[in-house]
Amino acid sequence: MIVWQDLTNATTVGTDPANPNYPADACGISIEAQGNDAYVKVITKGGQVWQTKGAIMGNTFVWNQPWVQQTTPTPVAARALRFTYKGDLKNSGGIVNR
Repeated sequence: MIVWQDLTNATTVGTDPANPNYPADACGISIEAQGNDAYVKVITKGGQVWQTKGAIMGNTFVWNQPWVQQTTPTPVAARALRFTYKGDLKNSGGIVNR
């Protein structure tokens, strides 16, 4: 059976414990498990990264930690390259990360 828990609660609601500081404009998520710990990270529309930690106890997850802002990653610069000669697929004119 799946038991859902809201990780956006600023205060305890029913049986869901509080996870304060959830960023309201989160738009992406990642989930990771390491040993008896699980981590949920979200990225906001402004590029900030926030994380909360949960404890894995057998088949039970305990999510009762606040959201903590992480170091904002530096984006990779993208630039366009022109064709150097006909058929040059390496420099196709699209966006290339270098």
